[in-house]
This record gives sequence, C-alpha cells and structure tokens, in this order.
Amino acid sequence: MNDGSFVRVRDIQFGYTLPKAYAEKLKIGNANFYVRGTNLFTWVKDKNLPFDPEQGTSSASNLNVFIPKTVTVGLSLAF
Repeated sequence: MNDGSFVRVRDIQFGYTLPKAYAEKLKIGNANFYVRGTNLFTWVKDKNLPFDPEQGTSSASNLNVFIPKTVTVGLSLAF
C-alpha cells in the first residue's frame, strides 16, 4: 500500500508596481508587472508512488486530464 500524502504549490504570484515617480517620467498612470505559476512543484511522501496523487488511476482507460505546470507573465498599464 502506498502513502498518498503530498504537498503541492498550486498557485503563486509575484508582482511589482512601478513607483509613481518613474511612472510619471514615462507618462503613464500606473504600471504593474507580474509572474504567476500554477502547479510548479509537487512533493509526494511515498517515493514509490509513480504518478501524480491528484491525477487518479482508475480502470484501463484513465480519462483524467494531466495537470500541467504553467508560468504566466504579464504587464498591466494605465494611462
């Protein structure tokens, strides 16, 4: 029997807002830069568990969708 305990970093986001003095020099009202990650890391307690604990493994035709890792980068400007 396998131990299905796990820890996952599902969503994490970091952002930076440009200080007002710099925004005024660039003649914009506001600027915000961000980086967001989804499902970046999964730690599984049982090293013998060969699959993602949330993906599931039922029957011969497993129709569960793979949980992808994604990184999104964005810039929000206000004039």
